[in-house]
Amino acid sequence: MENDQANEIKILQGDRPTIANQREPVDLSSINFIDYIGRFYSPELDISYSFKLEDGKLKSKIEGQQKFLD
Repeated sequence: MENDQANEIKILQGDRPTIANQREPVDLSSINFIDYIGRFYSPELDISYSFKLEDGKLKSKIEGQQKFLD
């Protein structure tokens, strides 16, 4: 543990362990969120996603939801 936070988690699935390490924080200052605004369709899932920018945050909505999520 560092700074009272776990660095990894061990998940047991039957006799098979999976270890997931903590990821480094992402620097969001270099991301242009305007590039992600719009409606996108996933043929694999047969569902549409909408993204919008509100108060500097990218919000998403899955087709059929009434409101956008942070």
